[in-house]
Amino acid sequence: MTMYQPQSNNDMRRAVVSAIHEHWLLFLIEGIVLVLLGAAAIVVPVIATLAFTLLIGWLFLISGIVGLVTTFWMRNAPGFWWSLVSGIIGIAAGIVLIRWPISGTVSLTLLLIAFFIVEGGHRHADVRI
Repeated sequence: MTMYQPQSNNDMRRAVVSAIHEHWLLFLIEGIVLVLLGAAAIVVPVIATLAFTLLIGWLFLISGIVGLVTTFWMRNAPGFWWSLVSGIIGIAAGIVLIRWPISGTVSLTLLLIAFFIVEGGHRHADVRI
């Protein structure tokens, strides 16, 4: 399988400039949409937070399902039990976040608080040595 690879920085620069020139309108529209979505998230943070929690829930659910499928597909691979437990936890976390997004938001917030406290304390302990 052969891929085109530019020979120099000038070739790469020309390729980037050409792509931007050809698709500038799409980049502009994407930028405007992202700015509007960001502004909406600032104006209505509750809806943005719930949407983010649901997105994370679906990511956990899908990754857990895919993890279980691949675990059973390659059941002779090392780490079978860990992969099995990881897939089940991913599915459970996804279901909880999708089914109860407000509680999930609080749980995710508390988890991040705990993470930052532990990480901050860990960094502080490293500096004091």
